[in-house]
Amino acid sequence: MSGEDQAVDVTALPKFDMPLYESEMTAKDVKSLAIRHGIPLDLHLVALTKGWTMYKLSDDMIGLYEQYFEFSRIRVPFSTFLLAVIKHFRIHISHLVPLGLNRLTMFELYCRSLGIVPSVNLFRVFYKVSKQGYWFSFEKRVGGPYRTLWPEDTMILMSMTPFQKMALVPQMYRR
Repeated sequence: MSGEDQAVDVTALPKFDMPLYESEMTAKDVKSLAIRHGIPLDLHLVALTKGWTMYKLSDDMIGLYEQYFEFSRIRVPFSTFLLAVIKHFRIHISHLVPLGLNRLTMFELYCRSLGIVPSVNLFRVFYKVSKQGYWFSFEKRVGGPYRTLWPEDTMILMSMTPFQKMALVPQMYRR
C-alpha cells in the first residue's frame, strides 16, 4: 500500500485463519488508510509490529483488515450499540458479512428514528446471529409474540404518524 493508491484484492479471510495473517502495514500506511476512509486520527491508530496478528490483539483494541474497508464500506468511529452487539455475540467485526453489518446499522437507525434507545436485548427480540460459511450475519427471528412489531415494508413505517409508530414498540423500550 505504500506510496500510490493500489487496487485492493478483496478476499474472504476465514476466522480460523486469523492467526496466520501478519500485518505488513507501516505507520505511514495506517495513516494513509485513515485519511482515505475518514477515520479520526485521534483514535490511537496503530500499525501492528512484525509477528503480530489480529488474533493476538488485546481486549481494548479493535483490529480491522484493510480489505474490509474497501469491501463493506464500513465507517469509523463505531456506535456504542454496534460495539455492544458484537461483544455480546462474541463476533469479530471483520467477520460480519456486509449485509449483517447493514442490518445492525439499519436497526439502530430505525430505533433512533422512532425515539427508541437501541439495546442488545431489543435487537435480540428481532434478530439472531447466523453463520454463513466462515462469516456471520444476523437474520430475522421467525414466530414469537414480537414478529409483527417491525413492519416488513419500510414505506408503511414511513407513512405512519409518530403516535402509530410508538404504539408498535413495547413500553419498556420507550424513553
